[in-house]
Amino acid sequence: MFNRYTGKFESTQIGGFSSFIKVVDEYGVSLYGEARIPKREEQVCECVTELYNMGILSFSFEIRYCPEDTITIDGVNYVDVSEQNSLTGMAIVSVPAYQESVAFSLVAEVDADNVVVDNEGVETTMTLEEAMQSLAEKDALIAEKDQALAEKDSVIAEKDAKIAEQAETISKMEAEKEDEALKVKEEKDEEKDNMFEELASANQTIMELNNKIAEYEAMKAELDAIKAEREAAALLEKQNKAKAFAEKQNLDVTDEAVAKAIAELDYETLANLSMSVENTKPEEIAVASYAMTPDITVKNRFENILGSR
Repeated sequence: MFNRYTGKFESTQIGGFSSFIKVVDEYGVSLYGEARIPKREEQVCECVTELYNMGILSFSFEIRYCPEDTITIDGVNYVDVSEQNSLTGMAIVSVPAYQESVAFSLVAEVDADNVVVDNEGVETTMTLEEAMQSLAEKDALIAEKDQALAEKDSVIAEKDAKIAEQAETISKMEAEKEDEALKVKEEKDEEKDNMFEELASANQTIMELNNKIAEYEAMKAELDAIKAEREAAALLEKQNKAKAFAEKQNLDVTDEAVAKAIAELDYETLANLSMSVENTKPEEIAVASYAMTPDITVKNRFENILGSR
């Protein structure tokens, strides 16, 4: 009769056990206990006596036990003696959970006038009608308390239903959030995949462009080589002509100044050098002037005046 809402017991303790024994009988292994009710509880003693005489003195018990300290035989879980197991209470009820949970004996004497004399010599004179009336009143009180508990349970059930509804709503919201988050993730993953594809395509394009650039640079290098070769050939041809000109001017092509002028195609320097040579050899110049014919080609600054004899 513990009320979990008020934290109090709605039952009253009327006695206590004084001893226990374990017995093997037709019910298997049973626990027999001896309980004592103080003689000051006169009405309780009378009620217990009447119920026993009617053969309906039944009990309901409470046991605190540890699952590891039980024994299972043929599917039946037996709670045996252990430091972890204890009997926490026994109540007198009209409908026991187990039909064998009944009183086997009552230590009391009953005279011919139904006057109960207990083993301590205290007499009580409660009649059966009074005992039944007392039980009815107690049953009514229990029913009233049960009704109050039922109402509280109904309120609790209503609150639990609201909590369950709220929990379901929250669960749906969380599921929707998860779905939305999953959808966003899938979209982002798709965008990422598209970006990777575009990047791969761009990289492919860049590679193709790089290949074309490489081909172009190779072609350009080849053309530059050809151009350089042609320019070198043209330069060599021009240098050969300059060398021939220098030789015709009686210049020493091994001379450093002459060789430099030939390499640089510096005809002015060659002409100046040729004049120096002519100045140092006047007789040869005079002879040359008398020996000229129209077939001789003059390649110096006197070309205009020495074109014929």
